Order: sequence, then structure tokens, then C-alpha cells
Amino acid sequence: MKKIMFLVLISAILFFGCTQLQTTNTSQTPTITPTMAPTQTTTTEAVAAKTSDGLKDCDSFLAPDEVKVLPTKAAAWAELCNNEAFDMSPIRKDFSVLPVRFAIIELFEAESSLVVGTVEAGSITPGDKVVITPGNIATEVERIELQGNNLGKAIVGEQVALVLKGVNRAVLGLPMGHVLGASSKPPVVFEEFTAQIKILKDDIAIGKSLVLHLHNIITSANVTEIIETRNPTSGKTLSRKPDAVKKGEVALVKIKVYKPVSAEKFEDYPSLGWFLLQDVGENLAVGVITAG
Repeated sequence: MKKIMFLVLISAILFFGCTQLQTTNTSQTPTITPTMAPTQTTTTEAVAAKTSDGLKDCDSFLAPDEVKVLPTKAAAWAELCNNEAFDMSPIRKDFSVLPVRFAIIELFEAESSLVVGTVEAGSITPGDKVVITPGNIATEVERIELQGNNLGKAIVGEQVALVLKGVNRAVLGLPMGHVLGASSKPPVVFEEFTAQIKILKDDIAIGKSLVLHLHNIITSANVTEIIETRNPTSGKTLSRKPDAVKKGEVALVKIKVYKPVSAEKFEDYPSLGWFLLQDVGENLAVGVITAG
């Protein structure tokens, strides 16, 4: 009976997505709102949205459930899509041929440990040698499950549960925000990165404490350097080394995170390389990672 109840629970989570967010060290973290929680379900639309054949326009890159359940995230994404200063061509890649990236949402422990997440690129099959970052945890995929059924393969856009050899909560800790990738090309880990951002509300000055929402990650961050501001239409440089960026402006900045995060450059893996910056629940900026 316990096993049946557990499988029902897993099935519900895989079908509806995980919306509960986890944060650590909240005494040092600004107020956080769950705008970037994963909600993608396994649908033909979600899979098609992450392949070159199925992508009709910029808006279709987000899964239908993401647009419906998280309008704030959809609105932030639209700011990128509708701004000529941002190069959105990377979203037209065929993500099925890239080295695997699996964004982890949660880990459940019973008879075995199940890591739940979304295949953002590549594919996963039982027996694959993989690594989880941050932490560089080397492991092997023992089994793939979807709503209680074993799968022979998980493809781009699918949200599934993986049974991983030797991986449990003691090894992984708080799982949300970790990314599983190919051993031959592990996911990148950043402590600081360069990004192009657009200011949606209020000014952002050097040193301002912010909340970073990046795929399944929610963590404190701050702008350590404003390299330049850019024309929001053409992307041409307007000023260098300003002290702050104003509403409506586009800028190239450096962002330092409270703890190392697993992410990617937008041009390599768009779904793991775009982000939202908040302050006390207000959306201040949207951006893309351009370099480490």
C-alpha cells in the first residue's frame, strides 16, 4: 500500500509539475517570490517547443503550462523576445542533438531515490554516465520513470524521474537548481557571470542586493560592475562604466551570486541561460548570460 501511494504521489508531481520552491540561508536572502518555479509537463507541445522543427516563434519556446500558470515569467520572456538588442537566434537550435542537460526539481526517497526534473537538451537512457553540478557528482542512470512506468529513453521537453546510482539526499543536499549533464561535457558552474540585461522597473546600481531566478535556481545576487549601457533597439554602446542602469535601458553587467550556480551561456543552452532579477517581489530586470 505504501508503495502504491508513493507511485501515485510521484505521478501527480510529474503531471502537474513542481511549484514548491526551496531556499537556503533565508536570513541572508532577500524576499523571494516563486515566479520561476518549474511547471512544464510532458506534452507533445512542450517537446516540440524545444526542437527546431516545432519552434514557430519566440513565444513558443516556453511550454504552454509555463505561460498559463506563470504569467510573470511569460511576460519577462516576452521582454527578451520583443527587444532587438537581444540575439534570440539560439532558441532555434535543435536541442535534441546537444549534450544532455537535465534541470533537477526535487528528489524523493523511498525504496530508491528518484530525482525529478526536465530534459532541457539531449536525451537520457538507462546506463548513461552523467555528472551533477554544482558538486561534480559522478553517477549512472539506472532507471527512467514517468507516472510509474519505466522508459527506455527521455527526450527534450519531458519531465521524468531518474533513479541514479549512489545519489540520495545526503549526497545531493537541496536538489533544486542542480543540473545533470553528460560526463563528456558537464554543466557549467558560475560564481560570477557577464550578462546583458534590460531594466524593467527602477534603477539598478552597482552593489544592489537582488534575487536571481535562473531556471530552477533562486538565490541572492548583486551587480558588481556595469560594463556599458546599450541602445535598446540597436544594441550599440551608449555609455561606459556608469554607476547605475535606468528603467528601459539595456546594459552589459557582471553579476555575482551568493553561492555557485549551475547554468549556461544563453547562446549554448537558452533555457539554462536566461534569468529574472527581482527585489521584494518586483521584477526589476530580465537578461541572458553571455560569458563566465
